[in-house]
Amino acid sequence: MDSTLPWPDEYKRLFVQGGDYYEFAHFGWGDVWQQFYGYCKGYKEAADHIIEDALYSRDISQLDTVVFPAFFLYRQFIELSLKQAILEFSRGGYSEKIATLKQLNHDLEAIWKEFVKVLPEARNENEQVTLQVVEKYIRDFSALDKSSYSFRYPITKKLTLIFGEEQRINLRHVKERMAELEAFFSGASAYMDDLRTSELDMRVEFENEFYQEGF
Repeated sequence: MDSTLPWPDEYKRLFVQGGDYYEFAHFGWGDVWQQFYGYCKGYKEAADHIIEDALYSRDISQLDTVVFPAFFLYRQFIELSLKQAILEFSRGGYSEKIATLKQLNHDLEAIWKEFVKVLPEARNENEQVTLQVVEKYIRDFSALDKSSYSFRYPITKKLTLIFGEEQRINLRHVKERMAELEAFFSGASAYMDDLRTSELDMRVEFENEFYQEGF
C-alpha cells in the first residue's frame, strides 16, 4: 500500500461549511428556473474542464478514461436543457407536465420530440436547417447512449459489456458541438420567453380596453 496516499480519518467529517470563502460552494439558491440554470451550466462546464485538462495533458490514458464522466455530464446537460424548456413553455398544468416528463424518462429522442412541440414554427430556411442540425446531434448522442446508462456503467443489467468493441471519438470535436447546443438552447429559451411576454402584454392590453368599453 502507498503510504503517501491519504487515509480515512475517524476525526474528520465528509461535509463542512467552514474554511476559506473561495473553497466552498453554495447550492439550493433561487427558484426552480434558476436552479435548472445552475444544474445545466454546472454539468456543461464541468465536462468542458475535464476535456480541456485531458487534451492539455496529451496523455492517452487520461483521454481514454475521462470520456466516461465527460460524456455523462454532457448528456445530463442536454437532457435537463430540453426538460427545462418543456416544463417552462409547454401548455397544460403542473401535474400534466410532470406526467409527460415521467413518460419521457431519459429517452433523448423522445424528449427532443416533445421539446419541438413547444418551439414556435421555424420562420425561415435558416431556422429549419438549425433545427435539423440540432436534431442530428441529439440523435447521434442517443445512438451512443439512449437511456443514460452507457457512461455510468460498463455493463448492462444482464452483465454484458455496453461497449463490447473499441471505439474512437474526438473529444475536442464533441466539446465544440456542445458549445453550439448551449447557444441554441439559450437562444431558443430567450426567444420563447420574449414571445410569452409579448402575448401577456397583448392580453393585458386587450382586457384593459375591454373593461374600459364597459363590457
